[in-house]
Amino acid sequence: NCYRFYVFVIVVVSAQCIVCFFRSPGSAVPRVKKSQCFSINKSVVRLRQFVFLSLSLFACAYIFRMDRFQLGRIAVLLQFISSSSGLLSSCPNFDLSNPAVLVPFIAVCECRARKLSWFLKNAQCPMEVLLVCGWLPPSEGHARRISKILRSESRRQVRHFKDCLRVACSSVSDGRLNVKVFREWCRQANILTEAMW
Repeated sequence: NCYRFYVFVIVVVSAQCIVCFFRSPGSAVPRVKKSQCFSINKSVVRLRQFVFLSLSLFACAYIFRMDRFQLGRIAVLLQFISSSSGLLSSCPNFDLSNPAVLVPFIAVCECRARKLSWFLKNAQCPMEVLLVCGWLPPSEGHARRISKILRSESRRQVRHFKDCLRVACSSVSDGRLNVKVFREWCRQANILTEAMW
């Protein structure tokens, strides 16, 4: 917000400087009739007004042009994140107390995070980001920000399912045995992740 305010101030000051330049008294005007002087002054005033209004409109367009699209993209991004996490964690058909169900979820989310990391490393825009942005293609910086958000969300889902796996392993065994069971299921998740990747 401060950056946009400074840009707006710079544009307004530049417009004022241009206006002052047009009305500087040092400009040489040849001797003409009064009616011609009046028409020249009137055209200069119109030109100054046009330049000032154009620069003001340009500044306003620059300041506010991204807000509408970014707000829409943020809403779609939140909907995408909630739907992607909800498909895995909130569906009643999935039993999150079963380790055999949690292992594929961990592998899928880990592969998604790796894929987004690969796109970020190679400075490319993944398909998920294009789907979020819709018909308006995102800029490179905005695509990187969305990719980082989706990658962090995928890693959060991995941590969530690993916590569910730890709880599921502790419910079927107790003591040191549940640590061994949890490590074994994590090893299975790593094997499945490498196979899918």
